[in-house]
Amino acid sequence: MLVRRGADLFNPESVKATIMFQQSWSNATKAQVIAGYKKFAVVNNISWTPPKCEIIRKLPFIPLEKDIDELIAS
Repeated sequence: MLVRRGADLFNPESVKATIMFQQSWSNATKAQVIAGYKKFAVVNNISWTPPKCEIIRKLPFIPLEKDIDELIAS
């Protein structure tokens, strides 16, 4: 995914810039990509300081009581 977006996997600064440049990715997706590249860096002995990425948790969907009643009734 990173290579398709123009990152050089053996250049940590290129990877960091590519990850932070992705506006369509959520912070959770960025965190997963950072975790994956961190493991890649460990395996290939690349020193890398991962960027901080705050994950904002979304509230779950809670149906209205009338919707629950209709579901039970059907």
